[in-house]
Amino acid sequence: MKIEIVSVPERATKSELPIYSSHLDVIRGLAALVVMVGHLKFRVGGIALHLKEATGWTNTAPVRPPNYMVPPHQAVLVFFVLSGVLVGGSVLREQVSGSFSWTRYAIKRLSRLLVVLVPALTFGFVFDWISRYLLSLGGAATSGMAGDVSNLNWATFWGNICFLQTLDRTNIASFGSNTALWSLAFEFWYYVLFAVLAAVIFSRGGSRRGAYGVATLLLGYFLWKEPLLGFSVWSMGALVSRMPLVIPRRFQHAAVIPMAFQFAGCSIFLYRHPLASHLLNDWLLGLSFTALVFAILHRREKRPKTLYAELAEHLARPSYTLYLFHMPILTLLGAWIALHAPTLTSHKWPAVVLLGLLTYAICYAFYLVFERNTDKVRHAVERQLMKRSAW
Repeated sequence: MKIEIVSVPERATKSELPIYSSHLDVIRGLAALVVMVGHLKFRVGGIALHLKEATGWTNTAPVRPPNYMVPPHQAVLVFFVLSGVLVGGSVLREQVSGSFSWTRYAIKRLSRLLVVLVPALTFGFVFDWISRYLLSLGGAATSGMAGDVSNLNWATFWGNICFLQTLDRTNIASFGSNTALWSLAFEFWYYVLFAVLAAVIFSRGGSRRGAYGVATLLLGYFLWKEPLLGFSVWSMGALVSRMPLVIPRRFQHAAVIPMAFQFAGCSIFLYRHPLASHLLNDWLLGLSFTALVFAILHRREKRPKTLYAELAEHLARPSYTLYLFHMPILTLLGAWIALHAPTLTSHKWPAVVLLGLLTYAICYAFYLVFERNTDKVRHAVERQLMKRSAW
């Protein structure tokens, strides 16, 4: 994961932030895998349950209370903090240096999101339609599974494109019920809200600062409640990217290890003993991971030519594509298994491994076709805007 070089006060132990971090690449790649595996276990378990119910089996097992801090949710919080480090940190750096441009910022952020999101929704639309068709072939044995397929109609499609699909505070639930991409909607509005909030602080002139202040209040009302509460976790990453590097040089490598252990311990504790407050759970995990990121940011290095760095980069490359694409692929593969290999669901972990490998391979192919070309798309848009401005 590349991080821009930034000067810090002389009292800090180093004069710049890391140029590259293999550790953050590993974390990003693993977080995407955790989200995929969590949904995969749920999908395999759901298929097995529907097939058993179709044969007259009745579930007599006690119902466990829902655990809010399951690993997939924790992985999403990790993504929030990492996004805050990269996106929020860059906003603060450019605002401080006076080089921030709304046009450049919008092009960079939208190209990053839409180059993967549009294909993910398009293929998801097709995969969901095929899944529903396959399930209809199974008759009564698979009819109950049709409700698990996302209702990705055209209204939901455009709701996702406009990042409005889960903002129930403004009554936009009519865009559809698909929530597989819920955090991406949050991400987009965090980009907007943080940039506007930073403009309130760094803008010159009372009228401009007042206008940005009004925009901040309107966005806050628009995103209330859950999206705005998640913004506090996202902002932790942005703030830690601007903290002075205070760990002495001789302890900087060693400091990562205890911080990694404390984050792992916090994750396990909150998973086994989640607190009553969902917000407090998110804050504790966010702060724990932010402490780990703070230690990692002390390690300044150019991209090393080591096996660990190579593996970290390959693991992180398709993380965004995997995050967006995996759900419709799992749905399609699950429908095929329910029809042609139902006995596989009785062996949960072999099914999870097989489906996981297939899903990862398909997502990596989508990465090669779409996400890898994000910079090309961004540069093409910038060139077109430059031509128009020259006219």
